[in-house]
Amino acid sequence: MNFVKLSIAGKRALLVCGVLCVMLPAYLPAAAQSDKDKPAATDKSSEKEKASLPPLPADAHTQQSIELDGKPLHYTVTVGTLPVRDKEGKESGQVVFTAYTVAGSNRPVTFAMNGGPGASSVYLNFGAIGPKHLKVGNEGDSPSDPATLADNPSTWLDFTDLVFIDPIGTGFSRASVP
Repeated sequence: MNFVKLSIAGKRALLVCGVLCVMLPAYLPAAAQSDKDKPAATDKSSEKEKASLPPLPADAHTQQSIELDGKPLHYTVTVGTLPVRDKEGKESGQVVFTAYTVAGSNRPVTFAMNGGPGASSVYLNFGAIGPKHLKVGNEGDSPSDPATLADNPSTWLDFTDLVFIDPIGTGFSRASVP
């Protein structure tokens, strides 16, 4: 196995470990608490909806670049899913992530999640620290102006790889069990 493949495999393993270390402690107490709050009867229609959801697409990768301080910054974007498993090893959900990585060794990785019910990481990604900024609804814009992406001069990507995580129940992340 050459160094590039080893580096990619190492980053993927690091992403998986990081996401699990960050997600599981936060998710498990909330899941246990929400089970206590639920009434004994379950809604059969929501179980059928969850069972009939189409599978999420396979991980996707693309190469992109932005201009930062007058120089190009080339990076790889990966959008993918990570399985969440119960104690028996059965998949109980899928966590969707968006990762921005820059080639190089010993780069730190920042895992970013938004908070609150239903708040996906898109706000941190396109509104704060991601490599692109979503320009929409700025003062002076017409309500019918289209949203556009622009290079984000405040991105953290020049000094750390970024992984945006959508907890289950936000973005495209979802539970596969009631």
